[in-house]
Amino acid sequence: MNNGALFKNFYKKDNSKSPDYQGECNIDGVKYKIGGWIMEYQKRDKEGKQHKYISLSFKKRKPEEQNTPDQYRELKEQLKDEIGWTK
Repeated sequence: MNNGALFKNFYKKDNSKSPDYQGECNIDGVKYKIGGWIMEYQKRDKEGKQHKYISLSFKKRKPEEQNTPDQYRELKEQLKDEIGWTK
């Protein structure tokens, strides 16, 4: 199932490059972080109005955030054996 949600970023500071909206989505079983910025069209419509839109950015979650707890435990054991990972 492909789904996700965006929420207003209440922690954004003035003049910050942080997104106006942030959230997460799952597309074909892959988790992504979403950032959304409110933008304005450069051109105006016939009535002289300048319309707004949301520009989106998708960033794939880190590998450890992609796996279910059971998959993560299996991966951890494999890495532990292969490279001596102790965490």
